[in-house]
Parts: sequence; C-alpha cells; structure tokens
Amino acid sequence: MNMTESWARRVLVLLCLLGACRALADLPPAPAAAAGSEAIPVTPPEPVIFPLPPPVIWLAPHANTSLNWSVAVCSQLTCRWRHEGRPLAGAAGSRLDITDFKAAQAGVYTLEVSNPYGSTKATTVLRLLNSPVVQVDGAIPAQATVTRTNTAEITLSSGFGSDAAIYYTLDGSDPDFTATLYAGAFPLYNSATVRAMAYNFAHSQWAEAAPVRVEIWPAYPLHVTTAGPGSVHLSPASVIATNYYPSNAVVQLTATATNGWGFIAWSGDITADAATTTVLMDRPREVQAVFGQFPLLATTRGGGTIHVSPRRPQQQQYLRGPDARHAHRHPAQGLVVHSLDRGQHRHQRGDASAAGSTPIRAGGLWRSLEPLYQRQRAGAGGPADRPLLV
Repeated sequence: MNMTESWARRVLVLLCLLGACRALADLPPAPAAAAGSEAIPVTPPEPVIFPLPPPVIWLAPHANTSLNWSVAVCSQLTCRWRHEGRPLAGAAGSRLDITDFKAAQAGVYTLEVSNPYGSTKATTVLRLLNSPVVQVDGAIPAQATVTRTNTAEITLSSGFGSDAAIYYTLDGSDPDFTATLYAGAFPLYNSATVRAMAYNFAHSQWAEAAPVRVEIWPAYPLHVTTAGPGSVHLSPASVIATNYYPSNAVVQLTATATNGWGFIAWSGDITADAATTTVLMDRPREVQAVFGQFPLLATTRGGGTIHVSPRRPQQQQYLRGPDARHAHRHPAQGLVVHSLDRGQHRHQRGDASAAGSTPIRAGGLWRSLEPLYQRQRAGAGGPADRPLLV
C-alpha cells in the first residue's frame, strides 16, 4: 500500500465518523414517560476530592504553601477544614493557605466536603522538615490525642538521619538539649504529652515535632465463675485481654442455667438475685453465678394426699430457681385443712385454701409443705379459698 492509499483510507474513516455524529445529533428527543408510568429518579452524585493529597508534606521552617484540592460536583457544596481534629475558623473553601510554617502548625489536616447527597474527606500531614516523627504503638497518630489502655510504646525518629540527637519531654514543656535524650522505644504507663526536638550531628540545626497527647486508661480484670451447671454472658466483650475492661466501663452479665437447673443469685462483688445485672469496672472484680435445684418435701399429717404439679421424674421433687409449682391438697372424706406448715412458718386456716392449690416459689425460704388435716366441726364453714404466694 502506497502513501496515497493510506491517506485516502484515513480520510474515509473520518468522513464516516462525522456522518455518524451528525446522525446522532439529528435523532429526535426521547419521548416523555407515559401518563401513569413511574419515572426513574436520577440521584446526583456525591462529592469527590481529586487528586488525593500526599500522605505527608514536609515544609521548611517559615515556608509558605497551599493545600488546594479540587472537588467534583460543586452544587450545594460545603467544605470544612480541621487541624488535629479541631475545626479551623474561617476555612470554608477547598483551598487552605499555610504561611510562616512552624511547629505549632504541624499535624494532621483534613478537608471534609459534603452536599445533600453524601460526603467525603481527604487527609494529609504537614511536618516540619527533619522534625522528629512520634509513633504510638508503631503508628503515626491521626489526631493530636490518642487513647490507649494500660500502656503504650513511644518511638521517635528524625529526618536528620540515624546519628541525629532527639530530646523529649512528657509533661508538655518545651524540649531542648537539656531534656531527656532518646535512646530507643520506651513504654508509657501514665498519660503524657510527648514533645520532641531533633538536632543534627553538629547541633547546628534543629526541628521540633507537633505535640502528641497520649491518654492511658487503666484496665481491670473481671473474673467470672459459676457454681452449678450454667454459663455467664458478658456484654460488651472484653477487647483488651481475657476479661479485662477499661476503667469505669459498665459490663452487663447474664446468667443462663443448664436445662433442669435454675439461677439462684450472684455472689462476690455482686449480690443481686436477678439473672441479668451490671458491674462497674472501677477496680478488679470477682463475680460468681450460683445455680441450683430446690427440694420440695411434701408430707401430710392426718388423712389426705398432696399432688405436686408438674411432677419431675426424680425420686425427690426439685424446684428450679425461676419456676413455681402448685401443691394440690386433697383431704380425705370428712377432713379439712386446718393449717399449712412450710418449714418454720405455720399459716392458720385463714391463710391457706381448703382444697385449692398453693403456688410454691422456688428459691424462697420455704422448701417443705405439710398440710395438717383435721375433721371439720359440724356447721363450720371452710376457710377462704385464697392461694398463698410465697
């Protein structure tokens, strides 16, 4: 194929494309939705920040710069800037000017953008050139204040190189070469404000890091045991270690008995008798959930019988903690219930029904039931038919 044919083919392709574009332009508009049909709603897009800023921007002392990020979808747009999590007054656009940069201006900058249909944000960190980098547990804090439980590990590094000298304070005071010399990662067991200053090998140049506040919250163990077959569920679950909770956390405990058993009460640092209760973790706590079964001893004095319902298959009748059973008294012919003896308590005829059923609450004081049957005197009416709730 020679050069003339090649150009001819290119011109032909261009003419075809031009004709297709004109044909599309001449198409009639799409017909409107028919009456009664449902139109498909069009949702405007959420805002988008592009391109994303670099994670870290290093600036020399007294330098000037601008954080100018483009935002797509500008209708009804709201922009907010934050420095170390705190709102910046007067910063309402997508551009933020930084002038005369110094250590106090270092830290995390966040642009939050929103419209009625959604929101997004972008973050970058401004650091003073060669200033120390403060890491908490191996990570650079995203805010000026971080929270840890029991302990935290602090690591410092500098752009001056491995032979740089780094001095730090933990009480928020200004660091200089008279402060503590950094010799390696160290633990924090109490809350502190970490401030650090780095010097080059000759101590002729220096740079300071932005302060980092580390809040250390103590944690206390919650030791839970059970007496009898059952289990205890903790909410929320511990996130520090096995049943360790931050100071002043409120933990809910729920006791669940194994089938055939019942919950009795809590012992130890909790004395409640409800199956669900709470404990305040302001110190180490020990709690035990007590489960059990309760014997119901049913005997009679005089002629008559007692029927316990429902009846368990064991030789002895046991009551579960949250359950109640009814004792049905059946006096023999010519006899009435004179009194009802429950352990150490005796209820006379005005307190017990003659032929009804008495509910017995498991876990109560009385565990035995012994009605005294006696012959009814001529013309005497039976006692009131009222159940005893114990």
